Amino acid sequence: MALPTTISGVLLPNSGQPFFFGPFISGGNIYAVFEDSTTAGLLNVVKATDPTASFATQDASNAPDAGTTIVSLWAFQDGTDLKIVTATATGPEYRYHVFHMATDLWDGTLKNETIEDVKDQPPICAVSCAVRSDGDVIVLYNGDMDAVMGADWRRVDYARREPSWTVGVNVAGDSLESSWVSGATIRGASDKMHFLYMDSTNADAYQRSLSSANSLGTQHTLDTTVAALGGQVFIPAVYYDDAGIERITIAYHDSDSTLQALVVENDGTPGTPSNLSDAAVGQSRGCLAVENGTIKKVHALFPDSGTSDLFYDVNQDEAGWGTDVEILDAVTVSKLSCTVYDRSGTKLAYVYNDGGTVKYNEKSLSSDQSFGLSGVLATG
Repeated sequence: MALPTTISGVLLPNSGQPFFFGPFISGGNIYAVFEDSTTAGLLNVVKATDPTASFATQDASNAPDAGTTIVSLWAFQDGTDLKIVTATATGPEYRYHVFHMATDLWDGTLKNETIEDVKDQPPICAVSCAVRSDGDVIVLYNGDMDAVMGADWRRVDYARREPSWTVGVNVAGDSLESSWVSGATIRGASDKMHFLYMDSTNADAYQRSLSSANSLGTQHTLDTTVAALGGQVFIPAVYYDDAGIERITIAYHDSDSTLQALVVENDGTPGTPSNLSDAAVGQSRGCLAVENGTIKKVHALFPDSGTSDLFYDVNQDEAGWGTDVEILDAVTVSKLSCTVYDRSGTKLAYVYNDGGTVKYNEKSLSSDQSFGLSGVLATG
């Protein structure tokens, strides 16, 4: 059947907070994680044996309910498991959920575990996660408010599950008169986590790492003139190993709302930002995925703000971004999420919201290089 494929019964929220939904491949089947379109807060994992035909909800009777409307959702593929974190504005509350793709069942114990229930945080509650090779789950999120000189300010914290939770470890903003917003988590080399976040008061973007021994590294400034969106500027980052060099590609909205991209090598000084998109892109709308073969390619998808049509660009072996190419016309794309995998050939697969209808689609990638499974949640 012809692509795109409509996915019924699911919701891809349109908030300005970070999301990663997949798609994922396991056992030749395709999965993605959403909020249910009927019941606010209810998770809905869908599966397709043939994604060009149809998707079906899995284990609906045991699906976890995060409580109220989900404002941020992030899924990480850990082997045949999906490790999922959610944030709801009421509270706000952060929860952890596990879905087993090997059996198509929600975990009976770990399907609605509270990470932290933050009582004094306004509804800017962004969450993301990644999983270490030993199974430790690392979560970046907006934590408790911090009172400075009689005023409350938002902070960015991280939590880790190993296997019990340690929560509320400050990453950024402690004792400063600024409000900080959580962005994204990406796992790099040697189980090192890279945290992306911003000072929304001063429109500055930052990166900081967490070692496998839980030591926070130096805070690196990425840009001091990011978009003043009052929320999220990052789209999910990607990692790949380039002959022993750890490369983290980071993309974010600049002050003119175009997407900028830069690379951090071996957790060092960030590289110089360059234009990724030729036009402005809506808040938190876009995705990156890696084709991790002999030739390294970082693929980008994003809708421009003027038309909401979908555009594509690629950076091959850090040679620079090219000219945006429109791949979907006459659409209204808002949120989207993408991955590169091998499904009858190398595909850039993505799920997206087209004017209120959630769809799955693919872009075939012509390549004669050796191929390694990768994407925004690449584990190296």
